[in-house]
Amino acid sequence: MIENNSHSPIDRIDSHFARHLGCCNENLRTGQIKVVESAPLQFKFAKGYPLPVFAMDYGEAIVYAVQPGMKSLLDGLQTFPRMLDDAMCDFVEHELQPEIGVVEWFRGVRLWLDDLHFIDQEFGEVRDVSETDDRAAAIRARWGGPVFGQIIDGKPASLAAVKLVGQDVWDISIETDSQWRGRGFAKSATSAAAKYIFSQNRLATWATDRDNTASLHTARSVGFRPYALEHGCFLRNA
Repeated sequence: MIENNSHSPIDRIDSHFARHLGCCNENLRTGQIKVVESAPLQFKFAKGYPLPVFAMDYGEAIVYAVQPGMKSLLDGLQTFPRMLDDAMCDFVEHELQPEIGVVEWFRGVRLWLDDLHFIDQEFGEVRDVSETDDRAAAIRARWGGPVFGQIIDGKPASLAAVKLVGQDVWDISIETDSQWRGRGFAKSATSAAAKYIFSQNRLATWATDRDNTASLHTARSVGFRPYALEHGCFLRNA
């Protein structure tokens, strides 16, 4: 069980996601499956698309946030074991797909990091390239935070973006040019982004698909730890 108290990093992260899910912190640790009708369309994160459906499995509870009018469609969830596995995801997608329209479903994992567990992997030249690189400038315009680049031959080979997704919790996402992958540049740029987040007294989170081994390896190498499993869909045509 993850330690949770009013001063812990986990409590701060719980508060962040409970607000977006439309529930209370306590709902995240009840040992039950809970479906709430909220306005997840207002919740943009990760790729930046609205989320008509978003769920998190904390190992102690599962919370599904769905658009108003869809809660009754998930009454059958109570017959499932309390586990956000493929069987539960398949059921939710089957029941809700006709109500939502054209979407991209995802099955992901969320990790978290504070300065206590951080493992610094920065090396070489890493700097904020938000004002000198077109890709980084576009990312910063969308998410608000600096974008750190691992500089190779005068250009960023890997980018680590700080996404200002909440008051207390900021997200990190990475992009690495294909010719530079596997050389540790993503870890280095991620380390710079993490140090910036900690300097601002925030916590870092990381999200990726459950089978994205490269992304998970990068996150774990700098100290990210498991927080929750995720399931949901992006509404691309919004």
